Amino acid sequence: AEHGPSKFIIFSLLIPFVHRDELAGQQARDALLLIMQLSNRNESIAKYIVENTNFCPILATGLSALYSDLPHRLATNNDEWFILTKQEWSENPSLVQFMNSLQFCNDVIQIAHPIIGHHLLQFIYHGFLVPVLGPSIHQVS
Repeated sequence: AEHGPSKFIIFSLLIPFVHRDELAGQQARDALLLIMQLSNRNESIAKYIVENTNFCPILATGLSALYSDLPHRLATNNDEWFILTKQEWSENPSLVQFMNSLQFCNDVIQIAHPIIGHHLLQFIYHGFLVPVLGPSIHQVS
């Protein structure tokens, strides 16, 4: 049996564009979501994605990279704010890119086959939440 990128060439060609913020990146994410939807109906596609591609690790490490690009502080008009509105975060390009990536991961988990969702959640937990987000939450400024 043939394995690797050549078996599912379109999927493999889309992955490098997943974290780009221009039109090509959005089109790649849209196409990947269509493939995720297809995987929900075809377990062999889901298994192939989990076992033979680096899709889930790329999404999780991308979150880490985008998180590291975020500013340490956000300017706000209110010293007692506790919610960041879309209007406020949409003015910060690095935050927009991080939020879009987070939304894409959520979309994948919601519509992909459960084995892809579980695999992605494991990578997000072990590759982003615990080593990256956890320590930054505990940091005292």
